[in-house]
Amino acid sequence: MPNVTVPDKTMPYNLEAEGSVLGSMQIDPACIPDVILEMDAEDCYLEKSRLIFQAIMALYEQGRAIDIVTITDQLDATGNLERVGGALTLANTITLAPSSVNAVHYARIVREAAMRRRLIESASQIARLAFDEAQPIDDVLAQAEGAVFKVRQGQRNDSLLTIKQAVRKVSDHFDAIERGEIPAAISTGYTDIDRIMTGWRRQEFTILASRPGIGKTALITSLILKSAIAGHGTLFFSAEMSYQQIVKRMVQAAGVQNFPGNARFRDDDWPELYERMAEIDGLPLWIDDTPNISVMDIRAKAMRLASRHRIDHIFVDYIQLIKPPIRRPQRYLEVGDISKMLKQICREMDCHLTCAAQLGRGAEGIIPTLEHLKESGALEEDADNAWLLYRDRECIITPTKKTFEASVNIAKQRNGPTGIVKLGWYPERTTFVPITKGATNEYPARAYKD
Repeated sequence: MPNVTVPDKTMPYNLEAEGSVLGSMQIDPACIPDVILEMDAEDCYLEKSRLIFQAIMALYEQGRAIDIVTITDQLDATGNLERVGGALTLANTITLAPSSVNAVHYARIVREAAMRRRLIESASQIARLAFDEAQPIDDVLAQAEGAVFKVRQGQRNDSLLTIKQAVRKVSDHFDAIERGEIPAAISTGYTDIDRIMTGWRRQEFTILASRPGIGKTALITSLILKSAIAGHGTLFFSAEMSYQQIVKRMVQAAGVQNFPGNARFRDDDWPELYERMAEIDGLPLWIDDTPNISVMDIRAKAMRLASRHRIDHIFVDYIQLIKPPIRRPQRYLEVGDISKMLKQICREMDCHLTCAAQLGRGAEGIIPTLEHLKESGALEEDADNAWLLYRDRECIITPTKKTFEASVNIAKQRNGPTGIVKLGWYPERTTFVPITKGATNEYPARAYKD
């Protein structure tokens, strides 16, 4: 494979900005919380700048004074004083800015240069991938998009945080909720399920499983519609149904029973049909109906969309139809690889991810349990929540009986209780409805802030 080299140019950096940040942190420690929101030690180009930044942060977290003497002492105590060149070099490295007013501006300059360096490194990595003809081109494209997305989002391989940094990040998350930038909670749309689940939680992975023909796609479609109607950015990957079938299912769930081409469809049904279609038109909902899609493509497409729009919830239907990242001799290993990557996606994107799955034949005719999850124990292990759907297959519709009882066994919830929830199966609309008295099947739409 040909060697891939970066053009003979100096990597981007700004030593004056690095020194000015260090100086601002020294003369006014009050600016440090604002600085660390923009950059961290790893953004510094020079090793000595990184070590000095770390020394200042250590003093700040210990509540000690920050000046040239204490910084020198801290570096000496950690064995790093000589690595920065001694006390004289230390004094020359820290540019004493006239004030700390521009500290955040200096930090952004340092951060931008660091991101440019990471982008150059990613470009070199992408070039190496492109030259490797042994890798499928779809995997190469997915990895390339993932590498660029990480740079865009400022993600790093080093995930170590001090408790102060962790608390600050959580506080920023709460502030975003208060400002309305992200929803405070994501209701499932089903009152009884919310009583156990308390809604969808970000960075969690839910498996929704049933035997074929029981209604897992119908339930997941209803959950998607409720999520989007509530104003949550919702992304649906359907490896089983086309977008035409999905839209018809959603219109059915909204109240339409007859479609053009059906024997029972009448001319006076057109107004209701278009009214229901207008209700879902314009929702913050994206659909990908690629058959036999790979989990790498799911990750790449989701990340690409998330760079332009806020995504709160991803749905996948269903896991047994998804291509694994690599081919393995045993299917259960492939399903395990897919499961682990789906879990990684919802963590990376700070959203909830729900994936449908099939249950084994042993679950036929009984309330299913976790042992009935088909093909891989990794599904039970990786999932934060597991919903197992059951109902009688025989549903005889009469003028007085149009809904039938179904059960959702919430068999696993990593952060809450488990239990069985009853829903109503409405076969003429191919959807599930709440059966608790006073519960609503819909909730009002609210503005989607991208």
